[in-house]
Amino acid sequence: MPYSILLIGDSLTEGYSQYGLVFHPYAQTLQKLFDKAGIDVMIEQKGVSGERVCAGTMQQRLRESLTARRETGNKFDWVVIMAGTNDLASPSANKIFESLKEMYDICEEYNAKVLALSILENGWVNSSERNNRSRSQSNAMIKSYIEGRMQTPASSSNLFFYDLTHDFPLASLSDEDVQKYWDYDKLHLTPAGYDRVGELVFGALKPLIVNELDDRVNDTEMEDENKGAND
Repeated sequence: MPYSILLIGDSLTEGYSQYGLVFHPYAQTLQKLFDKAGIDVMIEQKGVSGERVCAGTMQQRLRESLTARRETGNKFDWVVIMAGTNDLASPSANKIFESLKEMYDICEEYNAKVLALSILENGWVNSSERNNRSRSQSNAMIKSYIEGRMQTPASSSNLFFYDLTHDFPLASLSDEDVQKYWDYDKLHLTPAGYDRVGELVFGALKPLIVNELDDRVNDTEMEDENKGAND
């Protein structure tokens, strides 16, 4: 049975580009790269443009997706969460963090592992010191919380943080790369930008899944050995 991965978030997950004339979700590249690597995965993309994580609707959609999957007799093995951009103008960083943490907790209820992505830079946020500070503080809280959780053995393998902002910046890019990867509004991405995000998420997620597959193989071999010994 293939690994089941849910990608949830706002317009950056949906692949919004060129003011809504084009949708090119990073899920497409992510699926292609797993296929090329010979890793059997099924990816479901659930991005909704304009959605705010602090509004509560994203948490509701997450729970509905996880429930629907469970009712088929299966589950999502992984959930990749990229959200918070639309919340930077008004709620506090703490509110954004608490809303994202609620999503992590929901995934835990359904025994789904989480790859939490940092909130990306964008031209709108970078033009406001307050909004950029909120973004930085939110990311710092997410990272600190997840790193703290990873110190607890019981939860060390369920929640992971990937600083996508570090590998996919805006402010430090050359004009050429900004034009290549970022859309006109400097808030959304070009198709090439979403492809790049897919490559980066693949680089972060692949070793986690490979390690898990190796563990499953080892567990199966041990079970077979124990069964043979008992026979």
